[in-house]
Amino acid sequence: MITIGEFIKILISEEPQTGDGFDEILKDARKAGWIEEQDILGRDEELDRRTAARILHMYRKQVLGISDVPDISAAYYVKDLFDCRVCANHIAQIILQGVMEPVKVGDMVIFDVYKTLTDKEARDYISKAEMC
Repeated sequence: MITIGEFIKILISEEPQTGDGFDEILKDARKAGWIEEQDILGRDEELDRRTAARILHMYRKQVLGISDVPDISAAYYVKDLFDCRVCANHIAQIILQGVMEPVKVGDMVIFDVYKTLTDKEARDYISKAEMC
């Protein structure tokens, strides 16, 4: 598994790093608006799919300057999209922009918001986020 902090470190590895140490990098990312206080406080917690979607969406928006898809209704087929109301737009944007995919469980399609990511999955999503 991968932690939130490790995910952020991988994500910014190509970015210029200002300040001394990872704490300063986290503060800068927070000020820039692409991570939240909960990411700083919970940086040692395992990364789940909803948190990865939120961080990737905000990174793409705030750092890479990628605009949102204006209408997210095309993602409504994902059954658990609104399980996390706060993250619904982040998840929809990341699905519709081709960065992360929902999963099929039986006849249902879900995002599987609470599933934790492996290091490889996280790196794959970061690569897609930077290329899409």
